[in-house]
Amino acid sequence: MRSGPGTSYSILRTVHAGDTVWLDPELQDYGNGWTPVYIGSTEGYILDSYMEF
Repeated sequence: MRSGPGTSYSILRTVHAGDTVWLDPELQDYGNGWTPVYIGSTEGYILDSYMEF
């Protein structure tokens, strides 16, 4: 999970298979393959290819 929508942003935490993340429709979706999410109170971005919807 990164602080922004790209690999140039810092890593906030590691997300493991099976972890639950929350999608927030109010967060901006940049349409570049990164999804804005929350894990607990942490807001960040995860690459779409790492997620199952």
